[in-house]
Amino acid sequence: MKWLKNIFRKPTKTKPANMPLLILQRNISTKEYTLGELKNFDGEFILKTLEEPWNDNIPHISSIPTGPYLCVHHEGVKFSDVWEITGVKGRTGILIHAGNTTEDITGCILLGTKYGILGGKQAVLQSREAMNRLRNYIGRDDNGRLKSFLLNVIRV
Repeated sequence: MKWLKNIFRKPTKTKPANMPLLILQRNISTKEYTLGELKNFDGEFILKTLEEPWNDNIPHISSIPTGPYLCVHHEGVKFSDVWEITGVKGRTGILIHAGNTTEDITGCILLGTKYGILGGKQAVLQSREAMNRLRNYIGRDDNGRLKSFLLNVIRV
């Protein structure tokens, strides 16, 4: 994954060839959740995010560490037509998928178009719409699979 880290090391005016680059900017972190914004390479807002709080990268209960990751198409029994975040040290099966609160994730990232409260819990809302927006933004390959993209996770 050294090639991936090099992409983010030096500022550049152009994005990597043939692969979208998104930035997950984490803005608020509490003991219950982490909120952020997904932005494109130019820093323009795309979607809201909700993750588990930071718990030392413990699988299933922690958000992922900051840094660069490759996100690839994932088809599974519970979640299909979503992305898996690869290259997270000591962890696998971390997905970007639809859902509303931290009860809907085990270390994954949820997308929404806005924040809200559901059942007394912090939430992202209109999550399915948000997933469709990201699918349309990233696009599909010639086989109909979601294209891969680079994700740089940062904390403000």
